[in-house]
Amino acid sequence: MLGDPLRRQAGQVGLDRAERIVAISDGGSGLEDWLRVHFPLAEAVILDFWHAAQPPERLGQGAAPGRGGGDAGDGGLMSPAKA
Repeated sequence: MLGDPLRRQAGQVGLDRAERIVAISDGGSGLEDWLRVHFPLAEAVILDFWHAAQPPERLGQGAAPGRGGGDAGDGGLMSPAKA
C-alpha cells in the first residue's frame, strides 16, 4: 500500500533520471525485502550509518534471553527470527 505513493514521490524528485539507484534501509526486519520488491531497479540495499556504526560487541544483545530481548535499540536487526 505504501509502495505506490513512495515510488510516485521518488519520481517527483528525479528517481527516473538517476544513473544508479541505491536504497538505504533502517535495518528493521523485512525492510530490505520490501525495498527490493517496491524499488526493483535498486542495485543494492545498504544498512544506514547508525546501525552500521554500532560497536561489534552489541551485535548479539537482542538474541540472548535477558540481554535486551530484541529491544536493544537495533530496530530488531539482531533479534532471533520468528518462526
